[in-house]
Amino acid sequence: MELNRYDESIEYLDKACSIEPNNFRILFTIAEVYYKLKEYDKAMEYVTKAKQLNSTDSRVLLLIEKLKKHERINFNGRIIR
Repeated sequence: MELNRYDESIEYLDKACSIEPNNFRILFTIAEVYYKLKEYDKAMEYVTKAKQLNSTDSRVLLLIEKLKKHERINFNGRIIR
């Protein structure tokens, strides 16, 4: 992904996700892009979906930890305000 083309990336990733909604790679990549865009709610939504498909992937667990630093998140993946 080229630097600062994250919005465009999301468009293509959303299309891919509509075709393959249970594709771990797509879901995780969407989560990463939203994290880079500082859209932490959306990042958590997609990383949670990715975790349901692969709960032991270290990249998923690391991204969840990064997100927890930005927001207080309960065990269900919901953000506590």
